[in-house]
Amino acid sequence: MVTLVLLLAIALTASACQNRRTTPAKPKPKPVTPSGPGSIIFERQDLGDNFNVYTVDPEGAQEFRLTHESSDDVLAFPSPDGELIAYSSNPGGGETFDIFVMNADGSNVRRLTQDASNEDSPVWSPDAARIAFASDRSGGGDVYVMNADGSAVTKLTQDPGEEYPWSWSSDGSKILYTVFENENSDIYVMNADGSDVQQLSADPGGEYGPVWSPDGTRIAFSSNRGGNSDVFVMNADGSGVKNITAHSADDSGPVWSPDGARIAFSSSRTGTFDVYVMNADGSGVAQVTDTIDPEFASGWSSKGVTSPAPPPVGTEAEVPDLVGEFLGQAKTVADSAGLQVQVSERRLSEEAAFIILSQSPTSGASLEPGGAIEVVISNGKIKIPNVTGKKVSAAKRILKAHDISYSIEEDYASSGFNRVASQKPHAGLASSTSTVIIRVKVRARPGDPCTPGENLPGNLICSVGGI
Repeated sequence: MVTLVLLLAIALTASACQNRRTTPAKPKPKPVTPSGPGSIIFERQDLGDNFNVYTVDPEGAQEFRLTHESSDDVLAFPSPDGELIAYSSNPGGGETFDIFVMNADGSNVRRLTQDASNEDSPVWSPDAARIAFASDRSGGGDVYVMNADGSAVTKLTQDPGEEYPWSWSSDGSKILYTVFENENSDIYVMNADGSDVQQLSADPGGEYGPVWSPDGTRIAFSSNRGGNSDVFVMNADGSGVKNITAHSADDSGPVWSPDGARIAFSSSRTGTFDVYVMNADGSGVAQVTDTIDPEFASGWSSKGVTSPAPPPVGTEAEVPDLVGEFLGQAKTVADSAGLQVQVSERRLSEEAAFIILSQSPTSGASLEPGGAIEVVISNGKIKIPNVTGKKVSAAKRILKAHDISYSIEEDYASSGFNRVASQKPHAGLASSTSTVIIRVKVRARPGDPCTPGENLPGNLICSVGGI
């Protein structure tokens, strides 16, 4: 079965274009059509390390981090009423993923599956009574369904390819899913019991992450059919396919707003993947998130932004370890513990590019809910990010965003899939005038042969048949 991190890349970046192009500046887009309340659920690869689940309002004004584990928390889908979020996670950073559910504020996490296989892509039925998901517990990747509490697991598909569910119809009678076979992915629909399978797309460019509009008349999806990934919309029967982004960057992972007026998606048009919103016809594109870390939209909740749950009244909160964290990220971590961050020594500014050198009280201590942690931010020093395993182009952008210069000892510029094999110095504290020396390793492209089980840069693992 395709590994989870690779699945995230497939589903949300639609195989990524092989030749990255620089997009010229465009006129300011027209305003996005206003729509009802809600919040966008997305995943961010924090500091180039593990993925965490976040929530943000559609205008990007308010954002909270919901998961804080050492695992990769990905493919997070909100329940229809917005009260719950189902997602896939590899506890402790392990090799296999299971399905988890948490409250919209990140509290009350419970594990629904616990199997030696990979289980991912959990999507809710419209009545929130069932969850469809993908699993390789029977040897191949198939679609299963279970009750919302993890009971009554039933297998729905028997195909030789790898199937991933993405969306239920509004009446709960059908499930949209993709079949990944022969290095290509196509869109299918079946009854909720696995019967009456129909293929809706068959393009060699591949289609990924299909989702029904709230009224069930349209399907949004990602496809690489134009040479790079774009967002498309088609009628529910597969007709009337239209490219609604048509951008030279990669646009992928569309999710509908609850009223069907807007679509959130992920795009690399600024150099790294950020979350954007647009009107359902592709007009009025507006950027929602803007960090150096990759961010992928996965759902649009009917519930507004929910701040992380504070500790119960009368209890003390454990002070987290903030030293070495970026200031902006430290504030998010502290907020999730019901605490505040107060800069006691403001040597430079509060930009997220600067990190915390010391804190008081130290980690492990206890504070009353709402208490403040005093921190000292860096004085002319920043944290060199870990760019090992990243595409060379992405590594350059990340270092530039940190005002760090770089030199490349081995530059294989012919392939857009080249990745950084090593760096000096390693991630950590260094002067802002430091130069990072990058050594580049030629990367195979998706579909190229590799040794099954081989660990590859970028947290990829070779599967049977190729990367």
